[in-house]
Amino acid sequence: MSFEKNYVYKFEIGESEEDLLTIAGGITNHDPETDEDSEGIYYYDGNGGSETVYNGFSLAYNFTGHRKYGDEAQEFIRDRAFDLSKRDCYFRVTEPDGRILEGPATIGGVKVSGGDANTRPDFECVISFNGLPTDTNPDSGV
Repeated sequence: MSFEKNYVYKFEIGESEEDLLTIAGGITNHDPETDEDSEGIYYYDGNGGSETVYNGFSLAYNFTGHRKYGDEAQEFIRDRAFDLSKRDCYFRVTEPDGRILEGPATIGGVKVSGGDANTRPDFECVISFNGLPTDTNPDSGV
């Protein structure tokens, strides 16, 4: 058993599954964020206690770092910053153990500059899967 560093993760974005660019240049941090919709249901045989039922789930990845001009993935994201009709994309996350999350996604929260005069410009974006991503585990064949 080993503990891998975060830089072993691979993030890719593109127009389609066949046309992916690696998100890495200038990126200093990624932060996955989940949002679960749940409700408590009370049954008589639960003696007054509730059973939690999950009705929905969403997954987004927040990226922060510095604006690296000329980086293909950052330029792909930047080109969509002010055109809401071009925010749809394909997104793939490969985890250190080879597990892959992928599927249609949407780009949001794009920040292409900012910071002090003597620092590198900020870069931020959020990539949210549209629906549940496909979750492929290479060890299980699923």
